[in-house]
Amino acid sequence: MLNLVEDFAGGKGVRLHLRLSRRTDGLEHLERAELAYKIASLYLWLALRFPDKRNHESSSVQPSPFVDKDKAEIMLKRCTANIEKALETISIPAKAKTKAAHKSRRGKRR
Repeated sequence: MLNLVEDFAGGKGVRLHLRLSRRTDGLEHLERAELAYKIASLYLWLALRFPDKRNHESSSVQPSPFVDKDKAEIMLKRCTANIEKALETISIPAKAKTKAAHKSRRGKRR
């Protein structure tokens, strides 16, 4: 994250250095996917906040320093998919426990 700030302050092109894990099981991977989502979302917000600048005197365009907007959008979609998969792996055992408890209660009533 600090690299984003340093590159922007230095007038360089700001790259999105973000990698996602292929694993989506467990709480740790959920937290990593959520953090990656926040970073990609922040990157896109900054890209919108600091768009291309037009110099009206020379009719030139200074491109936005946020050069990985397309990559950030793709990463948001991948993060969303990873978060959903991680939530499924975390919540399935809880659902199974609930069903087992419900069956147990039904068996005692008979």
